[in-house]
Amino acid sequence: MKKKSSFFCYSIALNNKSVAKNLLLRSKIVFMISRYIIQSLTIGAFLVGILTILNYDIYDFILYGISWVIIWTVWCYYACIAIYWSPGYFFIVCYYLKLRLTSFQIRLKTFSQRMNRLSMKTKSFLIKSILKEHNELCQQIFIYNKFWRKYLTITLTIFVLLICFLTYLIFIAPVKWYFRLQLSITLFGHILLVFIVTYSASTISHFNSVIARDLHKICVNGKLPILGKLKVCSQVLD
Repeated sequence: MKKKSSFFCYSIALNNKSVAKNLLLRSKIVFMISRYIIQSLTIGAFLVGILTILNYDIYDFILYGISWVIIWTVWCYYACIAIYWSPGYFFIVCYYLKLRLTSFQIRLKTFSQRMNRLSMKTKSFLIKSILKEHNELCQQIFIYNKFWRKYLTITLTIFVLLICFLTYLIFIAPVKWYFRLQLSITLFGHILLVFIVTYSASTISHFNSVIARDLHKICVNGKLPILGKLKVCSQVLD
């Protein structure tokens, strides 16, 4: 178990095992919630379909109702997977990057506090390693962003349109009370998802901005050699 735990920490570039376990636990919780939401909405869609076809006679119920309920339930199940499963992955990726940025920020603050007690040679070596690590981290964020920005744009566009449409159905359109209840739950879910997706993405940008600010403080206030200051300035500007 220790070897597996160490390999997991190494594979995700997290030195602290407790942080890696927290990421693993958070991932399990997110996927459990996503699975619960998908199952609940699928069951809700099935019950709404049953309540809808009960208003028709037995002939229409047998000829059209049963097949319609099956198609409606299956469609809702796969639609819920497409809508509610991917945000879980996105949240976990953002949370992982946040942990990486937080860990880097802690090491940067430790270096800043001990900087005055180090020699120029040690400062130059540490600045070079810090900038290399920060550059690798920014490149990883860029790779993730290159993939997820398409999903983020499509998700926000679709979710905003769905929120507007669901709001119209709930407050304006004449629908049955049980159908209105399901639409209200779906509306709340979409609003919550938009908040989670946008907050997760903005957190990464915020933490990276804070790190850039700390690097700038080291450049301005720190007693570094000229070459080290130029490297920090170049890294912050990039």
